[in-house]
Amino acid sequence: MAEANNTGPVSGRKVFFVNTSFAVTSTLVPELRDREFEVYTVESYKDIKNMLRQNPDSICLFNTDSQLSPAAWVSFFRSFKKEIALRSAIIGILSDRMKEGEDHLFKDENVEYKAGIHTVGKDLNVLTNTMEMLLTDLGAKGRRQYVRVSCFKEKKTLLFWMSDTDRRNIMHQMKILDISSMTVAVKVPETLERELFEGKVLSSCNLVLNSKQTIADLRVFMIKKTPHGKVAILLLDDTTGSPIRTIIKKFIAETLQNNMILSINDMSRDNEDYAEQAKIDKLPLE
Repeated sequence: MAEANNTGPVSGRKVFFVNTSFAVTSTLVPELRDREFEVYTVESYKDIKNMLRQNPDSICLFNTDSQLSPAAWVSFFRSFKKEIALRSAIIGILSDRMKEGEDHLFKDENVEYKAGIHTVGKDLNVLTNTMEMLLTDLGAKGRRQYVRVSCFKEKKTLLFWMSDTDRRNIMHQMKILDISSMTVAVKVPETLERELFEGKVLSSCNLVLNSKQTIADLRVFMIKKTPHGKVAILLLDDTTGSPIRTIIKKFIAETLQNNMILSINDMSRDNEDYAEQAKIDKLPLE
């Protein structure tokens, strides 16, 4: 069983699935993202430490069926305690092929699996619900209800809205600053400062999210003054359908994933020989 930890960071925890199987990547990960967990996939264990150094307190679930032997995996997990920056990571195992009773291969007095040891199983709905409860208990969401992404560096994230001013239709363009499946923050152009106010409904807005576009009705929740001008916080209308929110969530997930990969591009990968270290540590060799 995983150790409950609802007193996690207020902003929640990032969730990493490392060396994921097809079933996890194609089914579990999208479903958890849809349920508003901030989830990343990592192809190789050689990259995860660089990510964790930048994102302490994260949750990591490793597929231990390949890349390393069980003894080498244990040696790898042991190494987390040797570095202060990695000690706050909450680790666990999610295996496709582990048989009943084989979890003893990974048990070690120097490794704590706070996220538990799990098998994927045949029923992915059961797995998804189990993972949702696990991640919730581990404080993955914190106090936030929705995952959002900053769009400052995204060139093609724009909102277009047609206003009817003095019986003239005018198309306005606003830069999207950040977005979630519930709210959109935009920079207010000077030409719109008088026209946007709390409660104002912006009908049929065209949201441009890189290569995707979608139409949504938005309502001005609040206007904030910042050193760089005014920012409008817009709420998606309650009637906004699932397909629109799905497009937004997919954009958020892809942007976060790409940003995570870019953040470690210039870093050296983990080339430690954990199989050799396992021999040095005299771990049982299968």
